[in-house]
Amino acid sequence: MKKRFIFLIPILLLIIACGIFVGLDRRSTQTTATILPLPSNYNQLETVYSPAQVLFNLSDKAKLAASTDYIFVGYLDKIVGTSYRDIREIGGKQTGTPYTHFLITDLFNIKGRLRTDKPLPVEMFGGVDINETCVLLTESKSIPEEDHYYIFMVSVSEQDELYLDAQCDLGREINQEEISAYFDAWNNQTHDAPDESASPEIQAINAYVTAFENRDLDYEKKERFHSSYEMD
Repeated sequence: MKKRFIFLIPILLLIIACGIFVGLDRRSTQTTATILPLPSNYNQLETVYSPAQVLFNLSDKAKLAASTDYIFVGYLDKIVGTSYRDIREIGGKQTGTPYTHFLITDLFNIKGRLRTDKPLPVEMFGGVDINETCVLLTESKSIPEEDHYYIFMVSVSEQDELYLDAQCDLGREINQEEISAYFDAWNNQTHDAPDESASPEIQAINAYVTAFENRDLDYEKKERFHSSYEMD
């Protein structure tokens, strides 16, 4: 199991959460890179949440901004599907740890400099279980929706894989001209805090920009990996 950056995840709870019997018959163990498409009714399946031990309150944006590697405003182009790791046959049923895969376009970087020229492959722990009977997620997590804009918080593993830590939904429509003007001013160090007339999207983006500027350095990683998807 690769290192995760924010969550210490009780994987076993997720694997058995949909009523899978844990028996003594363990016939095979494997990991597959095959990504299976989501079933058409995935958003109608029961969502089963597993408690997650977290390093801090995830509503604390200053800590979150420090602990994640990249923060950016992006567009979710496609939910590619789900892959499964640690696949086993237990008691006549298959189990596996689900990972949901996305293609996400980075529009405006807040922390880090991920490429903006084409979509990024990003994974998330959790998703449709291997038997397609439920959606397995940790507390406070949700599967982001296609064709939505988000503020994404993403970390990179030692194996150069991008993992989704958290996201803030901005909706299906944003004023890119307004947001571009905000980032131009911020990058030129001429921006002011938005006033009450600013759009909710700008208010949300400014909250994460402010959190990044005032990030809690006690929660920054001692060792950080650089992604090959960073701009030169």
